Amino acid sequence: MTNTNPEHSEDIAEETHRIKLALTTVFSSTNTNTTNTSHHDPLTASRDAANAYLTSFQPLPIAWMVCDALLHEDLSPVRNSPPRQLDDAKRYFAAQTLHSKCRYDIYQLPKESLASLRDSILQTIYGMESYAASKPLIMRLALAVSALSVHMDWNGAISDLIQHCSDAAATGGVHVVLSTLELLGRLAEELNVRTDTNVDVYVAEMRKNTALLFQFLDYCSEQAQSEQSSFSVKERELILRQVYACIDSNVYFLGIDQDVLNRSQIVTKLSQTMSRSSGQLHEVSVDALVTILRSMEVNIDYPANKEAVLSMLSACVHLAASFHPTSLDEEVCRGYVRVFCEVGETLCPLLSMNYDLTKHADVRSGLETILDILLKCMDLEAEVAVVTLQFYFKFVNDILGYDFELIDVYSKHLDELVNKCVSLLRFPNDAGDLKEFLEDNDNFESNRFAILDLLEDLCRLLGSDYMVKRLCQNLQPDMISLEAILLSFHGNDKFISYDCPEVSNLFQIIESHVFGGSQVEFVANTANLFVASYARWLSANQNRIPIIFGNVVKSIESSVIQTSACRCLNRMADEIPELMDLKSIVQAYHTVELDPKNAVFLVECMAKLISVHKDANLINETLKYLLTENTGVFAIYCEKLTALVRYLPPNITVDVVKHSWGALASAAKRDTSRDTALAEKVCRFYKHSVRATKSLFEPFLNELMNLFVILFNEKFKSPFLYGASILVSEFSNAPQLSQMILALSSTFFAKLSTLEQYTQAPDVVEEFFYLMGRVVQYSSKVAFKSNEQFELTLNASRIGLKLLHRDAYKAVLVFIESLLASELASNGSLNNILPSYIKGIVELLISNLANGTTMNLDGGSGSVCGVLLKFNNLNPTETSSQLNACGAFVISDSLLRADRRDVCNAIRRFINESRGGGRR
Repeated sequence: MTNTNPEHSEDIAEETHRIKLALTTVFSSTNTNTTNTSHHDPLTASRDAANAYLTSFQPLPIAWMVCDALLHEDLSPVRNSPPRQLDDAKRYFAAQTLHSKCRYDIYQLPKESLASLRDSILQTIYGMESYAASKPLIMRLALAVSALSVHMDWNGAISDLIQHCSDAAATGGVHVVLSTLELLGRLAEELNVRTDTNVDVYVAEMRKNTALLFQFLDYCSEQAQSEQSSFSVKERELILRQVYACIDSNVYFLGIDQDVLNRSQIVTKLSQTMSRSSGQLHEVSVDALVTILRSMEVNIDYPANKEAVLSMLSACVHLAASFHPTSLDEEVCRGYVRVFCEVGETLCPLLSMNYDLTKHADVRSGLETILDILLKCMDLEAEVAVVTLQFYFKFVNDILGYDFELIDVYSKHLDELVNKCVSLLRFPNDAGDLKEFLEDNDNFESNRFAILDLLEDLCRLLGSDYMVKRLCQNLQPDMISLEAILLSFHGNDKFISYDCPEVSNLFQIIESHVFGGSQVEFVANTANLFVASYARWLSANQNRIPIIFGNVVKSIESSVIQTSACRCLNRMADEIPELMDLKSIVQAYHTVELDPKNAVFLVECMAKLISVHKDANLINETLKYLLTENTGVFAIYCEKLTALVRYLPPNITVDVVKHSWGALASAAKRDTSRDTALAEKVCRFYKHSVRATKSLFEPFLNELMNLFVILFNEKFKSPFLYGASILVSEFSNAPQLSQMILALSSTFFAKLSTLEQYTQAPDVVEEFFYLMGRVVQYSSKVAFKSNEQFELTLNASRIGLKLLHRDAYKAVLVFIESLLASELASNGSLNNILPSYIKGIVELLISNLANGTTMNLDGGSGSVCGVLLKFNNLNPTETSSQLNACGAFVISDSLLRADRRDVCNAIRRFINESRGGGRR
């Protein structure tokens, strides 16, 4: 499409006029109600043209002056002018453009003009009528000032802004105060616009002024909380919110000196505000407290640190005294618990550090109080109580660890913690219909999984004997309690032995109370999970199998608990296949309407049973039905076939392959979708077929190779390359292998030859290089029959390293490592091309590293470190020469020592040096 936009004018007045027209077109047409969205609609075409004009305008140098003019002029000077909303949109466009330019285009301005630009933006901010009415615009302009201040090293920004506020507050009122707080809060947010080391000098200067900043913030908060304040109630709350947001931002980006924190008494004021507020004020005070906690130094050997710790503990204790959950809404309760947890995470590690807390009794007492508070928080509504889990994960795994003396000290606390976890697992008494309850309480299941994770950590720490006894002490004579205990045992099945007496007792309870009476859905569902976890118990208690097995099969009929029943039968088939009744499962499969995924589980179960079953007629009937049941979604049928070939004996698997060959090939050829879902399922079937049958698959091998070649040529989908790579690894000496590789490579090279084309198909690039990696690893002798094919592959790997896609990048590195470790390298076949290949690859890798690419530096096969080490092993002179030529001396030196960890560290040092060692 030809661009019909006029060239931008270099005349400021003319360009300003054009920009205003374009903005009017964009925003007027956006607000116009129209149902015609056709590109041929004149209104749409005008808006698109105006948008294009505005976009091309923003990077231009003239945009500085035009945006400044837009911000200062009265955009609606006459009657019948555009509405105020349109004026605001134009100003916001100007502010947004200035912010972007202050970040990225500052080089367009001479250094000496930055101060006047800053003053102009500040004049705009302070000249507005109302902070509340213009907050989005002021916030964007404050960010522009922040970015500008970093570039111009405005070291006195904090003191200058505070001085201006002091001078102008008498006449400017609340607007000046709020605007200054907005500016002070945003100052630290744009430190990353510079990456040179000199920015650290600017940061250090800002930190020097934090004491002054906190004095000012203290004063503002005192004025806002004073009954004699001239501000209205609404204005006072706005000021407090801005004060706390400013604290949050500055502490987050700059940290805070503990002496400054102690002198300011800000922790006490924040906790007082928390205890008296709700809504946004409560939320921002919580955020500020949490940020301060995360920045605290907890080395209490230093008096300032200890004072800060005691101040925080004292504030938390006072918060706990004012915490009355029954009179607070859920969000306020959550805010309290967030703070309690953050105090615990920050300060409770003192319990496990090398401190003699007997010398710091006040600290120890405060920490004990915090632990008690957090334990009480576990009694709150589950949605709030689960907030404590993050603390308890850290408490159990990091603070207690395997310090058995400390575990003994807190044994009673841990007893209570287990009890409260079990209590939180319980369904409410009025849960009713399970499906409806879970739909209405969408976090219930995820919360229970998190609680089970904590119980598992406790079991790992305290031992299964302890956990079993503690869990069973929570067992009450009601179904809700039983369900929670069954779920707890299920969640700890890695540690609790199937032959312990408590498991046997629970099986008896399930048999008599769950399966023996009227079923409660959520209890039966968890009973199925328990049976699945401890199915091995049934092998030693075969007399219990008929009742247990029969009830699990029967529960397939319930759509709500069908999944757990099918999973349970599948697990039982792993443990006691010869003791299960195949006929009952086949009948249920025939008669019950199954969810497709559950049907796959049952097919897996039946395949496992067929492997040990003696009734040939039943096996034949079952297989005949399963193989001819090609109705509904073909992808599900394909998954069922895959389940069969994974678990059936090899001789029967061959029959499944024969029977399904035509259907699978036809479905793959008919597939016109753009995604790879069906192709993945088809290739997964063949992968498991090949691995299950081994040599029995050889009669199908040539036909499957041809199929992969045809499908990849027609569909150009990555799974067919993956399927081919499986054949390479399983049949590395097959005579037709080289023809398949040549055909697949030819298709790849024909369709992908440039970086742009690679970018459009990164998954194909990834699987191609994994395939070629296996080729050089398993069958390099037969694979590369053509020098041209080999050279094209090497060239493709060079292009692949320019594609900064993590998975594809790793695949290319895997190929290079495999090539350098292959027989081609060891027998000298690479000697002629190796120097030039090393040169090209090293240049690309070092260029990527210098530009900050940190993908796949190390970590097993397919890493930058591995490639450089292998190059160095084969040709150390050329490798060192190329690294030095690229300026990577630190990496070159590390290769002399040939230590992998040393090389990886050298690569990281090179990346850091290339960035100038500065802040990202």
